[in-house]
Amino acid sequence: MKKYSTTKRHAFTLIELLVVITIIGILAAMLFPVFSRIRENAYRVSCVNNLKQAGLCIAQYYDDFAQRMPMDNSTPTAAGSFNLLSNYFGNAAKSLHCPSDKLQTATNSFPITAGDGGNVSYAYAYSNNWQGTTCAPILFDRKATLGSKWGATSPHKTDGGNILWSDGHVDWNRLLSTNGASITPVNN
Repeated sequence: MKKYSTTKRHAFTLIELLVVITIIGILAAMLFPVFSRIRENAYRVSCVNNLKQAGLCIAQYYDDFAQRMPMDNSTPTAAGSFNLLSNYFGNAAKSLHCPSDKLQTATNSFPITAGDGGNVSYAYAYSNNWQGTTCAPILFDRKATLGSKWGATSPHKTDGGNILWSDGHVDWNRLLSTNGASITPVNN
C-alpha cells in the first residue's frame, strides 16, 4: 500500500520566476550607466597619468637641451616632436594614447611615423615657456581648439579634457584656455 506524504513540494511558479527576472533586469538597467561612468573615470585617471609622465619626459628633455622644448624643426608635427622624447619614454609609446580615445589605436613603439600621428591622443603646443612666469597648455586631449570647448569627437566627449600645463601639473578643464600665453599649436 502506498503512503502519501502530507508535505508539499514547493517550486517557483512561472509568474514568480518572471517577476524575479524582471526585477533583476530593472536593477541591471539601473547599474549599467553607473558602470559606464566608473569606467570613464578610470580612463580619465589613466589619461592624467599619461600626461604627467609626458610632462616628466618634457622636463628632462628641457633640462638636457639648454632649456629648449622638444620641437622637430624639419617636420613640425606632434609625431616628430614626440620622437625626440623617445629616449625619455623608453618603449612606452602607448602612454601617448588616451584609453578613452576610441578613434585611434595605441602606437606600440617609437619612432612614431607621420602615419601614426593620428594614433597619438594628445595635441602638442610648442612653447619655450616650460615652468616660466606664464602657465600655458603644453599637451592636451585632441580635438580641441584653443579658447573653446572640446569637440564632440574628443576622447572624453564634450565634458572637457585633460591638460598638461607648462608648470608640470595636469588638470581637467571644460574649456581649453590659453591662460594668456602665446603658444604655437603643432599639427597632428
